Amino acid sequence: MSDTVHLPYFQHINTTLGLQYLNGDTELYLKFLKNFLEHYENVSLEAFDNEQLKENMEIIANLSSILGMSSLSRVAKNISRSSSKEELFEFYRTLVLVIDELQTELNSESISTILIVEKSSKDIDRLISFLDDKNDIIVTQNERDTLESIHNEDISLVLLYPYIGRDLSSIYRTLKKKATPIIFMLDNVDYHLLEYMNYIKKPFNKDELTQCLKEHLK
Repeated sequence: MSDTVHLPYFQHINTTLGLQYLNGDTELYLKFLKNFLEHYENVSLEAFDNEQLKENMEIIANLSSILGMSSLSRVAKNISRSSSKEELFEFYRTLVLVIDELQTELNSESISTILIVEKSSKDIDRLISFLDDKNDIIVTQNERDTLESIHNEDISLVLLYPYIGRDLSSIYRTLKKKATPIIFMLDNVDYHLLEYMNYIKKPFNKDELTQCLKEHLK
């Protein structure tokens, strides 16, 4: 399991610039972005007098500059100099682009816990190398440890090799009861069973695995 903090791609935010101000601290940067979203997603400035407008725009201009929101910072800086509400339309238009992007990207950053049930150390290493850093990964190699993890952890999805033991009925029943998605990892495909299961075939393909995870971790 990786401790790397995942940073989304933003179209309207220069994350490289933002990280420079925070000495490359990605975790701290994400906290600042989330705080910005919480504070400004429903902001309304029309009721402010000219002095209040100027003060608030100065704050927004400085903060957005630090966070890499250059376009927003430029518009806010212009309004802080003029104290004119005539430019608020352009400010809101630019702010909406940033807020919409933050809402989309940050709200999608919820952590998924993926349980890998597999005997082969080689396949385990390959799967882990394919999985995104934002996933928590648990690995088990026998029935007992698998059931223990299912009972004790909040599992989002299971990648299950069906030949780790003689009887998987307890594992399967428990997962079905919890409505936990299962993706079987198969050496060979039994085409008579395909319509009853979700599966990926060994050797693993990263694109196929990524697509499969997207479908089941919505």
